[in-house]
Amino acid sequence: MRPLIWTFLAVSSLAPNSVAAQEDAFFLLSGAQLECLAQNAAQYLTSTDHTLFIKPGDCGSEQTGKTLSFIEMTLNAAPNIEIVEDRETPDEIVVFTREDFLCITDQVLPEAADLVAFYPQGCRLVVRAP
Repeated sequence: MRPLIWTFLAVSSLAPNSVAAQEDAFFLLSGAQLECLAQNAAQYLTSTDHTLFIKPGDCGSEQTGKTLSFIEMTLNAAPNIEIVEDRETPDEIVVFTREDFLCITDQVLPEAADLVAFYPQGCRLVVRAP
């Protein structure tokens, strides 16, 4: 009986940390990329997928509105997944849900921002650089 209690305590003590980690997850975008994604949300939302893999750098080109399949993303542009606190470049690939697009279209976007952190959990935008 005791090992079961210790296992429960160990697992339950991890829960707040993983929830906090999810709430702190963000995508780093340039102000222009974020504005382009918001302005073209309807084109991206024509996809039937709930989760959309997007190259923000393609927004504003003939690729606007196109999403990557999970297989394309994995085979052709596998992201370098790492946690970096002081990043200064926009993410090459972002993963937006339909709700994320609805969120950014309802936000007042910063006018002159080089980098903006988009926190999907809580639908927040934080200017990272002027």
